[in-house]
Amino acid sequence: MPLLHLEPLPPRTTKGEILNLLCMVGGLRREQVGRIDLQGATVIIEVPDGSEARVVKALDGTSFKERRLRA
Repeated sequence: MPLLHLEPLPPRTTKGEILNLLCMVGGLRREQVGRIDLQGATVIIEVPDGSEARVVKALDGTSFKERRLRA
């Protein structure tokens, strides 16, 4: 599975909030998302093969808790 990097995350962001963002904005189902690693203000997410470009396009510049995300 390809890895997707998102930054900068607001403090105290949870994996559940990231999963919800991927489902609502990224158009993925819960079972399609692999490992989610929170590392400070960055998150690394496993996404399905072939959908990484579509997910990056959907998430890049998205507002999350009053911050603009970079994918």
